[in-house]
Amino acid sequence: MMKSLLKTTATDLHICQRCPRLMAYRLGGEKDAWLVGLTGAGISYGKLFHEHLAGKFHSDAADGSNRAELADAFRVEVTELETRLDTLIRERYFVPFLTEKSAKLKCDQLMATARGTVFWVKCLADFLSDIPSLLVDPEKNMSAVFHQPEKTLCAAYSFSDQTVLEVQGRYDALLFNPDKAEAALFEFKGFKSSNVTVELSQALVYVWLISEKTGIFPSVRLLYLEDDVPLCYPAADVKNMCDNLPALFSTARQVLEKVHLLPKAVDSLLCEECHYRTRCETDWGEGIGGQTQASQ
Repeated sequence: MMKSLLKTTATDLHICQRCPRLMAYRLGGEKDAWLVGLTGAGISYGKLFHEHLAGKFHSDAADGSNRAELADAFRVEVTELETRLDTLIRERYFVPFLTEKSAKLKCDQLMATARGTVFWVKCLADFLSDIPSLLVDPEKNMSAVFHQPEKTLCAAYSFSDQTVLEVQGRYDALLFNPDKAEAALFEFKGFKSSNVTVELSQALVYVWLISEKTGIFPSVRLLYLEDDVPLCYPAADVKNMCDNLPALFSTARQVLEKVHLLPKAVDSLLCEECHYRTRCETDWGEGIGGQTQASQ
């Protein structure tokens, strides 16, 4: 029997977890389908944060760019780490970003980016402060802590009938704690959903991809850039939650194979605010709600 190959992404699986029908609309060309159920200022500064601030810093730390300057920021007492990181990131990354973009962005976008940067620096310092070896000899140990951000991974999931689902995803930032032999996945979010457990599904797909390639299950830290406290999930809990991903893969398969009777969203409130609700049942059948949550 020949294998059938289907392809999807972590982003589309994330939408599928929110509602399979939204994934179907997105794949059908409805470009704003992914916005249903999200709140916040979002992508207007979320992409800027990725491209000009967090992405650049993590990339520099991973590949050794500006290594001496970065090492100086880490070569401090743990109580001084957040202050030194704040100074470094503000001077080397945020000020150049401000100089380049201030004329093109609204004041609230700039303020939101600045606020999100402060939040990120605090979360980053919290993680790094638990790695004594980095603070003792940063030039030697930086490469063991930081790995290239926004790295694209690909892995295959095989169904019992030999159909293969190829999943591709690009995580935001992956950091290791060599002192404890632990890893942490950092995901930065501009938008926020009313159902945070559904939002976790995208990070779980990244965790699955990382585990397929390395055998490591990292913990997860979701940073909503408009919040003040990260959502943290220990590695053991994340590993258990990944056991539910096959249910999400199966639902995504229905969408990819264009099954007419697609499940509805788990969250009935999502249906109430969805601008596709007047055509949903015509397009995808009356359906049923309550598909298995990847993050249960």
